[in-house]
Amino acid sequence: MVSAHQHFVGLQVFYQVYDIACKWAVGFQSRLQEDAEFFDSHFPGLRSQWPTMYTCVGKFHLPNHDRTCRRRHDPHTFPGMGMFDGEGLERAWALEARHAASAVEMGIGTREDWLTWLFEMFNTDKIMSLRTC
Repeated sequence: MVSAHQHFVGLQVFYQVYDIACKWAVGFQSRLQEDAEFFDSHFPGLRSQWPTMYTCVGKFHLPNHDRTCRRRHDPHTFPGMGMFDGEGLERAWALEARHAASAVEMGIGTREDWLTWLFEMFNTDKIMSLRTC
């Protein structure tokens, strides 16, 4: 999490949307503090600059959580989220799942190139299908 998001440290607010964000986020700040020596040596200044982080559960997965979790992690309750559903990446994976058997057989570089091409194609198709005003 820290390595992947170190480039977003300059932000004021960061929204983490994940199926089990309610469980994952428990104790995140304390884990940053407990391993202070590790984080400070690998990510200097990160702990002091970490943005305010809100954790949300995507709209599709939210009904499977209990009432307290739904109230606490519903993306619609956070400022600036609007009607964001948090499931866009999962839709892309679902559409590309038919390519999984081929990707498993590929080497690391080829697999990365192949997945990059697939998601670029997915994004291009999505953009081209948007209606103009």
